[in-house]
Amino acid sequence: SREEYELEHARKELEKYEIHSTREEYELEKARRELEAYKLEKEREAEANRMKKEMVLKALAEERREGEEETRLKMESEKAFERYKQEQDEKAAKERREKEERDKEYQHRLEDDLRKSGMDSRQIAVVLKKDKGVDLSRPTYTRMSRKYISIETLNRYRIDYEWDQDPDYILIKRWVPQYEQDFLWTHTKQIRELKEREL
Repeated sequence: SREEYELEHARKELEKYEIHSTREEYELEKARRELEAYKLEKEREAEANRMKKEMVLKALAEERREGEEETRLKMESEKAFERYKQEQDEKAAKERREKEERDKEYQHRLEDDLRKSGMDSRQIAVVLKKDKGVDLSRPTYTRMSRKYISIETLNRYRIDYEWDQDPDYILIKRWVPQYEQDFLWTHTKQIRELKEREL
């Protein structure tokens, strides 16, 4: 009958609507759950990234601290070594100076003692080894140019001399060590400079 047909049709429409409504709600619920799962996943990723970044920053800070500490220790070690080295150098230099002073003092005392015992400069120089290889048994003369030494200087210091065959040279009747030559030449130079000023 017509009524039954309409009733059946209404029932089917209602079922259709309910199914459609339920499916939409289901799809909507599914989409909502997927969205929540996506948000949750993103939050987890963000948290994991934040923690990873934090750990990397902590590790870098720790490395920097360790590096700074290592650098500080290295610098302190280098400074301590430099101080030690400087102290050792100063100590060695002081010991060298003291030894040189002692040696010089000993040489002067020995030279004075030898002079008092009657030795001449040549013999003293050989004893002190200022001049090696001088034969003491053989007479020695020192030939000097008159350009560097004056007769006045020789007379002033009572040095025995004679004229050489070449008139530009003088023969001193003994060996003259280098330090004495320097002294005599300096004296001659001073005399000549004084004479030049007087003129």
